[in-house]
Amino acid sequence: MRVDELTPRSSRVSMAVKVLSMDEPRDIESGGRVCEGLVGDETGTIVMSFWDEECDQVAVDATIWLKDARATLVRGSLRLSLGKFGSLDELGREVGSVRDDLNLSDLAYAMPRPDRGRGGGGGGGGKCFNCGKPGHISRECPDRGN
Repeated sequence: MRVDELTPRSSRVSMAVKVLSMDEPRDIESGGRVCEGLVGDETGTIVMSFWDEECDQVAVDATIWLKDARATLVRGSLRLSLGKFGSLDELGREVGSVRDDLNLSDLAYAMPRPDRGRGGGGGGGGKCFNCGKPGHISRECPDRGN
């Protein structure tokens, strides 16, 4: 996979990226550490969150191989992280020139609506609760009060 193919629901992503920048690690309330870095390839860049020992494994200008990473939305911004099952390794080869004019984390995304399946419990399937006909809601039902 490549950076420009990532979506808010991308999971089990395996790809090579170059680390362009890294923030200083910061402590979080749960006792762990987190830092953010900008990573990219020939197609674009994205902000990646590194947790705990991952902060020490990665250096600026390193090329890393991500295995089973995932893309998620954080406050409407696309981020990449390893999650619970992901891993990273330093890669011996370089990524080609990195496209730095397309940062996927700068693009605005709408939070995806959860998939609730079809019908049942999800608002009545677009039908009136009173008469069961589509096209209006119960308080506007022509049969209301009859």
